[in-house]
Amino acid sequence: LAARRSEKQSFLLYALQSSQTRFACGKEVKKKKDLWGLRNRSPPVPPAVLLPAVGQITDEVMTNFQSVKESKVMTFVPAGNTSPVPTSVIKRGRKSKQLTKEEIEKKTKLAKKQLLAATSSLTVHMDNAW
Repeated sequence: LAARRSEKQSFLLYALQSSQTRFACGKEVKKKKDLWGLRNRSPPVPPAVLLPAVGQITDEVMTNFQSVKESKVMTFVPAGNTSPVPTSVIKRGRKSKQLTKEEIEKKTKLAKKQLLAATSSLTVHMDNAW
């Protein structure tokens, strides 16, 4: 039983290490090295299969789809989809904005001004303390 368990552990560790694109080691995020997690926490997108707009779907059509696609999960999308909801996957995230030189200078001046204001108020408080 113990040999079987260690065999399973080594097989699982090998599978995790060989799939570095899918799994992240805890060591990468400054955690324990035996912690593993998914890099992308969303399930994979099922393949889209376009169905003809006209015609009957029979068992023969379905077996042809299953022989071509070896996936267990399929999404059936009609050919002329008129839905207002887009069928593509929307990536969420923060877009990086390219700043111009003027904007960078403006932000730098503002940061310097805030820093000077903070240090001057600190010196005033220090003078009042004595």
